[in-house]
Amino acid sequence: MRAKGYEIKGGFFEEDASKYISFRPLDKERFVRGSTKSLGKEYTKERIEMKRERKSVILKKDYSARRLIDTSDEKFQSSPGLQQWATIENLKIATQSYNEVGSLSKLKHQITVKTEAEKSAKQSVIKLEHRGKYLSEIIKYAE
Repeated sequence: MRAKGYEIKGGFFEEDASKYISFRPLDKERFVRGSTKSLGKEYTKERIEMKRERKSVILKKDYSARRLIDTSDEKFQSSPGLQQWATIENLKIATQSYNEVGSLSKLKHQITVKTEAEKSAKQSVIKLEHRGKYLSEIIKYAE
């Protein structure tokens, strides 16, 4: 810090050191305070640069695997904040889906395909339920 042109007050890290360390650029009037606890013995330029790099990375959430939130429930109607949150999340999910597909016509095609798959899955579940009911009656009479 001295090499960069800062004046340092309380700049040693022993047990009897003052609680705060202060830095002041030579062209400024006031010191900026930092605590020895937060800076530590390893306070180096490399550590500061690494901290800057960590802050500059923005993590993006992956909304592709998430499903739309149904806002017709009573709890969404009674809470405007929850309804606003769900609306924003639904927009993010829809945007992610659109960005993955690329065009509106492809998105409509995928929606149609998934709707048909949902209908056929529901029909197969109904058939399996009827079959299970039929087999349970056979087991009941067989016993």
